[in-house]
Formats: sequence, structure tokens, C-alpha cells
Amino acid sequence: MVGVYESEAFAGTTSLVIDVGTSSGDPDEFIDALDVDAMSAPVFNTGDAFTGNQSQPVGGTNSATSILLEVTDAAIASATAGKIVIGLRIVDLGQFA
Repeated sequence: MVGVYESEAFAGTTSLVIDVGTSSGDPDEFIDALDVDAMSAPVFNTGDAFTGNQSQPVGGTNSATSILLEVTDAAIASATAGKIVIGLRIVDLGQFA
């Protein structure tokens, strides 16, 4: 499960979009093209690895994988305030072996 919460409204920007995933070219497996400025509530599981915004198992791996955050904004340098919180719940089934 991956969720995004805007804990402090952004100021100075109207086009802040984020992606969260593992692919360096297009990290959108967990959160895809989320318009942070338009959020009115926390958003969960909108990425390509999920179906219908429901928690679905994401392909497993037995090696460390980086989580990437991609921020897109036409005027990111103009942002004067704002905070987002990104939460990930990762289940390590190996701990039960």
C-alpha cells in the first residue's frame, strides 16, 4: 500500500505532479501522475501496479529495490511552502519463514 497526504498546502505552484515507483525511466508503479495541488484528501494506490485503487500484491523481489519519487512542475522554483507525506507499507514474507 502506498499513500500520499498533503500535510501543508503548496504555495507558488499550481501544477505539482508526483510519481512514486521503482522504474528509473517512469517511476509510476505505486502512484501515477498525482496532481498534488488538486488533492482534497489522502490518495492511495493509483499506480500501474495497482488495480481500481485497491491494495493488490505488487510483484515480489528478493533483492533491495530503490523507491523513486519524481516531481514535475513547470515552476518548482516558485514554490514557497508545502509538504507531502508519502507512506509505504511493505510486507516481508521472509520474516515468517
